[in-house]
Amino acid sequence: MSSALTELAQLLVQQLGEDGVVRDDETLERYSQDIYSHGAPIGLLVRPAGLEQLAETVRLATSRRVRVLPRGAGMSYTGGYLSDGAAPALLVDLSCMNRVLDIDEENMIVRVECGCSWQELHRALSARGLRTTYWGTLSGAGATVGGGLSNNSIFWGSGRFGSAADNVLGLQVVIGDGSVLQTGAAAQQNASSSFMRQFGPDLTGLFLCDCGALGIKAVAELPLMREYPHHAYASFDFPDADALLCAMAEISRTGLISELFGFDPELQRQRLRRASLAEDLSMAAGVLKSSRLLQGFGSLIKLGLHGRRFAEDTTHTLHCIASEHTAEGARHAIQQARRIVARCGGRGIADSIPRVMRANPFPPLNNISGALGERWAPVHGLFPHSDAVRAYQRILELFAGHAATMQRHGITTGCLFTAIGSRVSVLEPVFYWQDALQSLHRHTMDDSVLKVMPGFDENLEGRAAVDAIRSELSELMCELGAVHLQIGRTYRYREAMPEANRNLLMQLKRHLDPEDLINPGVLGR
Repeated sequence: MSSALTELAQLLVQQLGEDGVVRDDETLERYSQDIYSHGAPIGLLVRPAGLEQLAETVRLATSRRVRVLPRGAGMSYTGGYLSDGAAPALLVDLSCMNRVLDIDEENMIVRVECGCSWQELHRALSARGLRTTYWGTLSGAGATVGGGLSNNSIFWGSGRFGSAADNVLGLQVVIGDGSVLQTGAAAQQNASSSFMRQFGPDLTGLFLCDCGALGIKAVAELPLMREYPHHAYASFDFPDADALLCAMAEISRTGLISELFGFDPELQRQRLRRASLAEDLSMAAGVLKSSRLLQGFGSLIKLGLHGRRFAEDTTHTLHCIASEHTAEGARHAIQQARRIVARCGGRGIADSIPRVMRANPFPPLNNISGALGERWAPVHGLFPHSDAVRAYQRILELFAGHAATMQRHGITTGCLFTAIGSRVSVLEPVFYWQDALQSLHRHTMDDSVLKVMPGFDENLEGRAAVDAIRSELSELMCELGAVHLQIGRTYRYREAMPEANRNLLMQLKRHLDPEDLINPGVLGR
C-alpha cells in the first residue's frame, strides 16, 4: 500500500470506523473485478454509511490525489468501476447507503439512498400499494438505484415509462472536492423537495448515464405512482428475428405494454436449461402470490402443462406484460398485441415465461454465467425501430465471419430483444464460452447453483477470442449509429461524438473534478 493510501486509511478509520474500511487481500481482489473482466488491484475499500461520510471520504481521498472509484452492486460488465493501475485507487462500496429515506404519498416522491437495491425499494413501496414509474432491472435483487442511474438501466416499466434516467426528479451528488450538489426543484433553496426535475437547465440529467465520472450519486428522488393491480400476459413465436423485431416495434408504438422482450433460440435454451425443480416450485409460489387464488391455480396448470417444454417447438419468442388499473384494460392491451403479431406472421404460445418473470421480478443473480458455468458477456446497442432489422443482420454477418474461431474455442451467442418506450429497439447479443469463473461470480451466485455446475478450467485463448470479437462488435454498433447504456470503459462514446461535444464534456469534467480523480477513464473510448 502506498504512503498516501496508508495515511488515508488511518483517517478513514476515524471517520467510518474499523468496519467501514476494508484492507484484506481476498476482498480487495474480488472488488477489483467486474462480471466480465479484471482490473488492476485496488488499494483500499471503504463503505460509507451516509451522505456525510461519503462526502468526507471523497474530500480526504482527492485532497491526497487518490483516485475514487464508485461501486454499487458490481453488476457492471463494461469495466465501470475498474482501476487501470496508473495511480493509487480507493473503491467506494455504496452498499451500506441503502435506506429508503422518505415516501411522500402526498406529492408522490420517494427519497432513497443510491446504494439501495431496486428490490428493496420495490418492497418498501409495494407495502403501500406504490411503485416507482421505472422500477428496476432484472438484476435488481442486487443492482442498486445509483448504479441504474449512472448506467441508465432498463426493464421493469420500460415499455411504457422508458429507462431509469427518464424517471428521476432530483439528486444529491458528491463532486470531486467532496462538496454536495443538489439538483431538481429542491435546488431552489426554499423548496421542500424535488417535485419537478426542471428548474432552469436540467442539472439532474448532467449526472445521469455518466458512469460516476462527474460525481458520485448519494441520494435520488424518484417519481411514484399507484401500483397497477391487474396484469395480462402473452407469448408469441416467430419464424425469424425480422418478424419478431417488426412485431416488437409495432407493439411498442401503441404504448400499451409495460414490458416487451424476446429471445433468440440460443438465449432461450440457456435460460430454460438452468431451471431446476426447486426453481419451478419457487416460481410457482410466486405466481400464486401474485395472482388472485383461482387465477393463480389456473396459471399453475398452464405452467405444468406447457412449462419449459414449449421451447423445443419455438424459435424466436416475444413476451408481453400488460399492467393496468382494470382487468379489462390489461386484456385490451394484449388483444391489440395479438392483432399486431398476426399481421407480422407470429403465433401465440403458452405465456409461462412472462407470468413467471412478473411473479418473480428480481430473481437470484445466477444468470451472470451460462447454465453449465460458462462465462457470460453481453454487448448491446439501442437503435430506432427503423434500423433494428438491418442492424441485427449486420451483427449476424459479423458472427458468421468469425464462425471458425468461435467453433474452435466453443463460443456460442444468443440475443435478447427488448423495447424502450415507443421509439427504441434494444439488441443485446450475449457470448458464452467455456472458461473459469472469477471469485466475483462465485461470491454473487447461489451456492446451490454453483454446486451442480460442472464448471471449466481457465481458457485464456477463448477469453482473448471473445474479447476481440466483442470489441469488433462494439465498433460495428458505433458504425451503425447505436447508443448505449452502461458505457463504462467499453463502448465508443467520446470517439462517436463531435469535437464540440467532447470539448464541452471535458470542460465539465475539469470543473467538477479538476484532478480527474473520480472514476477516471470511463465514458468510453
